[in-house]
Amino acid sequence: MEELDLDWSKLASITTDGAPSMVGMSRGLIGRMNREMEERGLIAPLQVHCLIHQQALCCKVLTWDSVMKVVVSCINFIRAKGLKHRQFQEFLSEPESAHRDVLYYTEVRWLSRGRVLRRFYELLLEINAFLHSQNKTVPELIDPEWKWHLAFLTDMTEMLNSFNLQLQGQGKLICDIYSHTKAFEVKLELLLGQVKKCSFIHLPAT
Repeated sequence: MEELDLDWSKLASITTDGAPSMVGMSRGLIGRMNREMEERGLIAPLQVHCLIHQQALCCKVLTWDSVMKVVVSCINFIRAKGLKHRQFQEFLSEPESAHRDVLYYTEVRWLSRGRVLRRFYELLLEINAFLHSQNKTVPELIDPEWKWHLAFLTDMTEMLNSFNLQLQGQGKLICDIYSHTKAFEVKLELLLGQVKKCSFIHLPAT
C-alpha cells in the first residue's frame, strides 16, 4: 500500500486464498491489514475468498477421481523411470503422433489439469499401445464410457482454464471480473441446454 501510495481509506475488501500466511489473524496478511486499518481509525475491509480458488475447491468435490486416477497412474508409469520414458518418446516418433511426450500432472497447480488431460486425450491410442507393449493392461483406456468421461472432463477443464485466465493478471478491475463472470454463467447455461438436447457442438473432445 505504501509503496504504491494507495489511500487506506479506500480499501473496501481483500481477496485471498485460504493459506495461513494470508488469512492468519496474527501474522497473516488479513490480520496485519486489519490492525493497520484499526490504528488508522478505519473500518476493517471485507474478506473475500478468491473466486479461482473457490472454483478449484468445488472441482475437487466433483466425482472425477475415476478419470484422474487412471490418467495420473498411466503418466507416472511412463515418466517415473528414465528408461520407460525414453522408450515412450521413441515409440511416439514411429507413428504420426501430434506430440512427443505426455505432461506431468501437478495437483497443486490445478490449472495444469486442462493441458495434461488434453495431451493425454490426444495421445490415448499411442499410450494404450505403449502400455500394451510393456505388458501393462489398463482396461479403462478401451472402455467407451470411461473415454467419454475423459473427453468431457478435458473439455470442461479447458473451458474453466480459459475463464480463470480472464480473471488473472495485473490491472484487472472489479467491473471486468464481474463482466467475465456473468458471461461465463451465461455460457454455462447455454451449454447445459445443449447437453440436455444431446448437442455437444461446443465440446470438441466430447
